[in-house]
Amino acid sequence: MPATQSGRAVDRLPATQAGRALDFRLDLVERAPLFKGLARAQCEELTRLTRVRRVVRKECFFLQGDPAEDFMLLISGRVKMSRVGADGDRIILRLAAPGEAFGCLDVPPGATYPASAEALEPSQALLWDRRALDGFIGRHPVLLHNVMRIVAERMRALEERCHELSSQRVPQRVAGTLLRLLGQVGRPADGGGVLIGLSREELGEMTGTTLFSVSRLLGEWEAQRLVKPRREGVIVTDALRLAAVANASALAPAIGD
Repeated sequence: MPATQSGRAVDRLPATQAGRALDFRLDLVERAPLFKGLARAQCEELTRLTRVRRVVRKECFFLQGDPAEDFMLLISGRVKMSRVGADGDRIILRLAAPGEAFGCLDVPPGATYPASAEALEPSQALLWDRRALDGFIGRHPVLLHNVMRIVAERMRALEERCHELSSQRVPQRVAGTLLRLLGQVGRPADGGGVLIGLSREELGEMTGTTLFSVSRLLGEWEAQRLVKPRREGVIVTDALRLAAVANASALAPAIGD
């Protein structure tokens, strides 16, 4: 069983496995967009600062309001970043796939996490202590450039979603979200199609609509053989026809609107 650090599971490997584990982590660090531009020796130094945390499905790497102490790089699994507003409504800000950075990347020192990071399936992440990583970034300015680029990309994605919420009807939003998720977290489904492992409630949280509306839409699209709803996911079976729904004029009649 893994040891715990501040109540969180971390790796403690036998010495005979430590070398292989370090090589595995180094490979992940070298391929991560955040660390682009670092020399191999610098990646090795960075890798030696890491620890690994594993979580089970529905367990959180951190909760909204926790002190922002760790920077994380997802190794495996999928993580949803969600925020609860003052009215109690939850919205999913984005999903993280393997190779993506999350945690205190875009949080100022001394602040708290603005969202929770919940595993949609068993997941693993490399962790760095914030102070150690901040010191490393201070010595390697290329990382600051990478951080700014990643944060800017995420801001643009959120701006696009805000535009969709204000200008698109529900069928367009849901169809467009499913299409984006195909490339982000989709995986081949048994029997054909691509499985997106989000529940109907979670899909509603991503698109600013209700569970009832999502269920009704998926039922209509299933009858037309665009999707196959599952208990904890949706299988997209006809991406081209789903794209036609996503691209429909906001003024034209839409399926399920």
